Amino acid sequence: MSYSLLAHTGAAGPGNVTTGALDTTTATLILAGVISYAAVAAPNTPTDAKGNTYSGLTVQTTGTGARARLYSVANPTVGTGHTVTVTGGTAVVVLVAAYSGSLVVSPFDQENGATGTASPFAAGPVTPSQNNELLVALVGWHTLATVPTIDSGFTVREGFGYSAGDHFGGALADLIQTTGSAQHPAWAFGGAQSSIAAVIATFKAAIATGVSIPVAMSSYRQRRVMV
Repeated sequence: MSYSLLAHTGAAGPGNVTTGALDTTTATLILAGVISYAAVAAPNTPTDAKGNTYSGLTVQTTGTGARARLYSVANPTVGTGHTVTVTGGTAVVVLVAAYSGSLVVSPFDQENGATGTASPFAAGPVTPSQNNELLVALVGWHTLATVPTIDSGFTVREGFGYSAGDHFGGALADLIQTTGSAQHPAWAFGGAQSSIAAVIATFKAAIATGVSIPVAMSSYRQRRVMV
C-alpha cells in the first residue's frame, strides 16, 4: 500500500502557536516538526484538537541556536477542524503533515540527525528497511529569511523563513519511495548559517490487503496445526 499526503499546514511565532484547521479524515499518520530556540527551555510536546498523543524522535539542538524535533502519532483520531498547538517554547515553528497509507502500529523505522552551520547541510543518511516508505526531512535554522531548497527528490511541504525577534526558520519536506534505498538529502541555504539543526526519519507503509500466502507456506502452516 502506498502513502498519500492528505493535508499540511504550519504556524510560527515568538511563543505559543496553533496551526490552521486541517481535514485529516482517513489519515493513519500525523507528523509535527517543531523548531525552537535552544538556549531556553524546550517547548512542550504538541497537542491537538482531537486529543492525540504525540511521540518525539531524537531532538537535535545546537545549544544556543536552533532546536529541531520531529513528533508523530500513528492511527490518530482524525476529522475536520484538526489543529495542532505547541506551547512553552520561544521563537517557535510547527510544521504539520497528515498521511494515509502507514502502518497503524509502530510505523517508525529509521532516523538520523545533525547540527552545524555549513550550506548545503544534511541530517545524515537513512536506509529504509522496506519498500514504499515515507521519508521526512525537518530543518531549523538561524539567519536565512527565506526557505532553503532540498535535493534528492524531496518536496518542501511547509516552511517559514527566519524572522528576527519572532521565530526561527523551519521547513518540512518529504519523499515517498517505491523501492527502499539509501537517501542523504541536503538543504541548500546559499551560505553558512549561525546554526542549523536537521532531522530525517522514515516510516513504514501498510501491507496491501488481499495478499495471498504462497501455497508452500500455507501447506506448511497446515501441517504445523495438525501435529
